[in-house]
Amino acid sequence: MNMSSDCEETSDCSTGNARDSLKPEEARGALFANLAALFATQGHYDQARPFIQHALTLLPSNVQATITAVYIDLMVGRSEDAVARLKQCTRVSFVPGRLEVRAS
Repeated sequence: MNMSSDCEETSDCSTGNARDSLKPEEARGALFANLAALFATQGHYDQARPFIQHALTLLPSNVQATITAVYIDLMVGRSEDAVARLKQCTRVSFVPGRLEVRAS
C-alpha cells in the first residue's frame, strides 16, 4: 500500500452521473466494488475482501472502492490498514487524534 492515489472517480452510477458507457475494466471494477459492498453490508467480510481487492486493482482511484475497503478493514479490526488507505487518498483530510467511543 505504498501508492498514492487521488481517489477520484471517472463515473458514479449510483448517483446517475455516469458517462454514456464505461470501459470494460471500469465496469468490472464497479461490479466488484458493488459486490464487495453488498457482502460487507450483510456482514460477510471474508467474502467481500476478494471482491474489493479486485475492484481496487482495476480502479485504484475509485472512491466507492476505497471507502468500501476502509469499511471492511474497520469491521474486521484492521484499523491501521483502514487509516493507511485513507492516508493514500490525496483528497481526504486526515487529522490524527484520539477517537473515543462513548457508551449510550
